[in-house]
Amino acid sequence: MSTKRLLALGILVMILAGCAKKEASGIKVAEVMDRMKSRAMFENGKTEDMTSFEIAQRYGIDSENITEGLVYYNSDKDSADAIVLVKVKDKKVTEKIENALGREVTRLSDVWEGRKDENGAAQSKKIDRHVRKTRGDYVVLVICEEVKGVVKVFDELV
Repeated sequence: MSTKRLLALGILVMILAGCAKKEASGIKVAEVMDRMKSRAMFENGKTEDMTSFEIAQRYGIDSENITEGLVYYNSDKDSADAIVLVKVKDKKVTEKIENALGREVTRLSDVWEGRKDENGAAQSKKIDRHVRKTRGDYVVLVICEEVKGVVKVFDELV
C-alpha cells in the first residue's frame, strides 16, 4: 500500500473515531433545554432538576433511572406549558419513562378538561398537540404553543 493511501486511510479512521466519540458522549441536557427554552419563552418560566427525587416523582419518574434531566414549566397556575427533557441511564428504562410522561399528559388533560372556562379549553388544545419523543438516550415531552419549534430544536441537537 502506498504511503498516500495509508495516510488517507489513517485520516479517515481518525475522523470516524472522532465522530463516534461525539455520538457516545452526547450533548448536555442543559444545552438542549436552554435552546428549547429560547423557542418556548414561558412568561413565568421555572426550571427544575429532574435528578432530584421529589421533582422526578412529580412526573412518575424514578430519579435513579436518569443521568440528567430538567423540567421547564410555566409557574402560572393558569398554564399547562411544560418541557420535560431527560437522559436515561439505560435504554432498558426508556419505555418506563415514556409511559410516566404519558400518564402526566393524561393527568394534565383531565385537569384542564374539567375546567369549563375559555382558558381550560385553550390549555386542553395545547395538551392535545403535545409531543412525546425519544431519540437515543433522550426522552422529551413538549406542551406549549411553540411545540413544533421546540421539537425542531430537539431534533437538531440530539
